[in-house]
Amino acid sequence: MISVFGPLLVALLSGLVLASAALWALAIQKVASGAAIVRLEPRRAVPWGLLDVVVIFGFVTLLLIGAQTAVAEWANFPPGVGLKDLSAHQLAQAIFANSVAMLLGCAAAVAVLVARTGAGIDDLGASLRRMLDDLRLGFLAFLMIAPPMYVLQWGLTQVWPSEHPVQTLLMEDRQASMLAVTLFTAVIAAPLSEEFLFRVILQGWLEKVSLFFSPSAGGSDLAGPPDESPSATNDGPAHSPPGKPDTLGNPYATPQADLFFTGALSPTDDGAAADVAARTAHWPMFASALVFALLHAGHGPDPIPLFFLAVGLGFLYQRTHRMLPCIVVHFLVNSTSMVALLVSLLAQPAA
Repeated sequence: MISVFGPLLVALLSGLVLASAALWALAIQKVASGAAIVRLEPRRAVPWGLLDVVVIFGFVTLLLIGAQTAVAEWANFPPGVGLKDLSAHQLAQAIFANSVAMLLGCAAAVAVLVARTGAGIDDLGASLRRMLDDLRLGFLAFLMIAPPMYVLQWGLTQVWPSEHPVQTLLMEDRQASMLAVTLFTAVIAAPLSEEFLFRVILQGWLEKVSLFFSPSAGGSDLAGPPDESPSATNDGPAHSPPGKPDTLGNPYATPQADLFFTGALSPTDDGAAADVAARTAHWPMFASALVFALLHAGHGPDPIPLFFLAVGLGFLYQRTHRMLPCIVVHFLVNSTSMVALLVSLLAQPAA
């Protein structure tokens, strides 16, 4: 069977590489001409503070611990057993419990942020106002990011083998339950929960922190200037209307305690929203990407290509402040990895 799919896979991979090269060439051309790779859209700073971030990540961690404890009790796992020592069925139960806990934690976080800080759809990165554009952006970003990431991953595994217990166990024991749970986790639970936690919650707050170190409206950089056209905002002109106080110098002049605890909202007029976008630094996307990669440590060189992926995801969020483009990329990357895993399973007999 694998011989039938071989030429098709080679053609698909070749197409991905060519598309990626063409898009990178276009991006370099845009940077050279001073244009934006992805339009920087106006937004206000997120309304949550450090306390919210700590509580949310702490709560999700407790949920994960609780889920694992409950599954171990219910399924009678041997005491002190590690993931590598579980059977395929037991590991499927543990992974499914983790995925459900992550999704429940994100749902609880949304409820708390809405109730405590007044966060809206746009603040939570969940606006579908430009859904078709975001789907297209996510697909194009996948074409740019995935091939270099896979090349990097392949090169690293030549000298540093990847050791993922799920992949190893699937090679040895191909239970349908394990395949189904792995698919659910990779293409549904992980893209939704991880993009919300690492991009929206963590990077969103870090971008808010960056505003306190950028007191004046900034210029453009490799990503280009913010779009100040009327279409870039929900309604009305992109600049503050006459008669309103000038907020461009510091549209977000709140007591510093708000950065950490109360999470006060920034002004909502269009001029201030455009300035918040222009003043947002790039370091938050690298910081959130580093946290994301380190939390995936323990599986050989995987954190290195994952850092590259997370920087790309962070860039998309920084430009749009919407989750959907990031979810699309994450979904496509994980789906491609799952297809590759299934092809590997077909290529060799079960152990």
